[in-house]
Amino acid sequence: MFLSAILLPTLFILSVTLPAQERDVAAHFWNQDRGSASADGAVDVEPVRAAPNELWRSDLGELRSAPVVWGDRVFVLARSGRQVNLLVLSAEDGAQVTKARVGGPDMRGEVAVWQHLVAVVFEDELLRYHLKDDRLIRRKKVALGSPSPPCIDGPVLYLDTARGLGVVDLEAMEIIADVPGGSGRPACSDSWVAQADCGGRAGFLGSYLQLHFSPKARQREGGEWSAVYCEALFGGYLVAPTEPQSFLAFPLLDTASGSNTVYSPEVWYVRGTMALKTAKEESLPAQFLGNRTSNWLSPIQFDPVIHDGRLIGFNGAGELMEQIPNGGYRPANDEDNLPEGIRVGPLSRAGDVAYGPNFALDLAARRFLWILPELENTGPMIPLADRRLLVVAQDGSLVAMGVPAKGPVAVAVEAAAHLPSLEDLRALATGDSQPTENVENRVYLGWRAILAEEYAVLLREILESYRGSSLVDECLRLLAEAEERGVDAERLAAWRSLVSNRIQTRASNAEGRRAKLKEAEKERLLEFAVRHREAASWCAELGLRSAATLLRAEGLAFDPDLGAALPPREWIPAAFPDREAENAPLRWRRWAEELLPAGAVFLTADHPALGRPRGSAWEQGAYALGTRNLLLLTRDQDPERIGACLRNGEGAVQVLEELFPPAAGAPEGRPMEVRIHTDRSTYLSEGAANGGPPPTWSVGYYSSRERTSRFYVPQEGDPAVDARELHKVLAHELTHQYLEERKDWHQGARMDTPGYWVVEGIARFLEDQAVELGRGRSGLDDATVLSVDTCARLLERDGLIPLAPMLRASQLNFLGLRDDVAIEITPRFTLCRRWMDLRGIYYDQAGALCFFLLNRCGETGRQGLLTYLQGFYEGRIDEESGRLFGFDSVADLEQAFLAFLSEVG
Repeated sequence: MFLSAILLPTLFILSVTLPAQERDVAAHFWNQDRGSASADGAVDVEPVRAAPNELWRSDLGELRSAPVVWGDRVFVLARSGRQVNLLVLSAEDGAQVTKARVGGPDMRGEVAVWQHLVAVVFEDELLRYHLKDDRLIRRKKVALGSPSPPCIDGPVLYLDTARGLGVVDLEAMEIIADVPGGSGRPACSDSWVAQADCGGRAGFLGSYLQLHFSPKARQREGGEWSAVYCEALFGGYLVAPTEPQSFLAFPLLDTASGSNTVYSPEVWYVRGTMALKTAKEESLPAQFLGNRTSNWLSPIQFDPVIHDGRLIGFNGAGELMEQIPNGGYRPANDEDNLPEGIRVGPLSRAGDVAYGPNFALDLAARRFLWILPELENTGPMIPLADRRLLVVAQDGSLVAMGVPAKGPVAVAVEAAAHLPSLEDLRALATGDSQPTENVENRVYLGWRAILAEEYAVLLREILESYRGSSLVDECLRLLAEAEERGVDAERLAAWRSLVSNRIQTRASNAEGRRAKLKEAEKERLLEFAVRHREAASWCAELGLRSAATLLRAEGLAFDPDLGAALPPREWIPAAFPDREAENAPLRWRRWAEELLPAGAVFLTADHPALGRPRGSAWEQGAYALGTRNLLLLTRDQDPERIGACLRNGEGAVQVLEELFPPAAGAPEGRPMEVRIHTDRSTYLSEGAANGGPPPTWSVGYYSSRERTSRFYVPQEGDPAVDARELHKVLAHELTHQYLEERKDWHQGARMDTPGYWVVEGIARFLEDQAVELGRGRSGLDDATVLSVDTCARLLERDGLIPLAPMLRASQLNFLGLRDDVAIEITPRFTLCRRWMDLRGIYYDQAGALCFFLLNRCGETGRQGLLTYLQGFYEGRIDEESGRLFGFDSVADLEQAFLAFLSEVG
């Protein structure tokens, strides 16, 4: 009696087992409602990081379902005259491949695809087709009412029925379970199937809602479906459904931490489809529940995506909301602070990029990548393939967008035509090279290209042998392994299309044939592992030890013998600090992987570049490494962290060389010294001991007197750490170091020299732009970077520093800026909230001003800034410098700068 008086959303969960390779291949296709069996809206393809172009458009008439994708085919229902057809289109050009009539003119349904199986679900029946040789063959239909979208997972379809959860074997077209209770679209994880329900019960229970989990063991051959309850409590409003309620449930697959469930190993989110009503008769839109909440209903109302174990999506007010670690929610961007032109709606995801109705958001960098204000579409953007999207336009046509990709045949021919020969690689390794060349890495990449082509040819032959025997499961396994081993995306897409619609054999001799083919595969892969060791020995003979080590290790993918993958001890450089350790080959392999891309080597204690005093803290327990531009001393011995510093440091210097090229005929500069500490206290103490203590709030700084940049690796909870990553700070400080050590300017600046803004401004500019180059941009002209975005927000709050006193200020004035008063702002293009004190405003305003002069003031502004920068370092600055930048006065410069911020904001 008590239970019947409360709202009880219930998750019915059934245990499922599906081969990993089949899940892997499905992860590449938006093959059903919300993209996947787990309803998470995510597809494992390469995202579109730059604004896409229209690739093709197909006008199909009135669409009667959302499109879904499998392989290189798009499936959709569309009305033509007095009938509704199931259409199959080419994903390459939108051309119709085949069609089948499914019903009369009023039919609307859902489509879900798995390999060759195509399910069409209407409210009162289920149709099943086979796609064979691009022909649709309907085998059977079942009368099975389903008021919500289906979930397909392997050859099994889960869907809502009049009784609850229906389970259909699509191959046999048999109902294998019909479980009472549950409504709405089911969802699958690796181990469970779930469906939520309130069972028609409504009422109030204090401030809590209850979720019940019901694990059920699925045994397709005999056995009964069993269930046990698993309960979790969720707080929030006192609610009742305003209409009969159904739910969308989907699992959080990447973590189980924080789960309050008893039996389910996973965390689930549930979204109601109908509005809820509070005890005060207030109506609430459908909300997300979850067993990682802070006892409140989620404000997210449009379909979200999961990132880093938490939800992110739009609420009803148009704000982008994100879940925080304690389970609560906060605005990532307020409604009135989103980039101009953004439309609110459901999200989808490809890799680490979320797509909204007309935009892309890099979830890792928390940056908006592109916005298409003119795009008018319905529903979510559908990841179609690598670097491609599919949208339904307002007029009902299907539109593919993205970057045009070459076909697999053209790519294969082109790759073979441009492969280096061994003679080319030997000449590269032994000949004269420019100082800027990372020769060893070029040789290594050349060998990688040769081996990759050989592997692709080998894999295609093995794939064809399994395909010829209709062993589809083995083909899918090979495709998953090929992706892990880096086969190019175009080839993979073509190979998936070869097997995506094949039917798995059920022949009596299939297992015998499988065993023979797997033995043949093993022998051929072992031969290919030997090929890697031959390539490694070739490099070792030429002294290319890092390249040799990595090529040998990569053979481990084809020969599981770890010993065969480790380098011989004679390949380990004499300068490697752990050369005599028992595990030296394994440690050296880890370091080689990080050093090679940066062209870095370990240095011996007597190396001429090392000027460390005997007995210093850096002589014991520190590593010394060198690249073309850097001399790095580190007490942090983590290869991945130090490798990232080396690569990012070299990248920053290369950008600086483009912006501030050395004088013609100038000799190669002395490597710039960088020191990395493991903690904040030693970082601060070393600077103090050498007469130049760093600012206590800093993570890194450049000591001009010592000609050394110092950093430390921030530890979790460190109060000095701000939102900038270590490599961004590295780019900032290396800018200071480069300008002082690599430019032949007379050093005449003093602490009281005016114009210090240009020193921090150009470093802030490079810090922002250097990290944006990874987005495929070709110049230092991204106006959405954090410094410019922040200043546009500060302009709205009247929080900028007046330009005239800022230009007059010296380094002494900068060091005296107050940090006890702050303004809170929310950037428009980066998801974060910032408390800006005067020092932070100074940094960002100086960086934004440098951006303006370099990118918005023509050649006069660009050359004027470089002249001004040199003038500061040489101690000669004209305080009335507006004319230098092409303006009559500083006041005119400020007016133009503020107009620029208003425009980009």
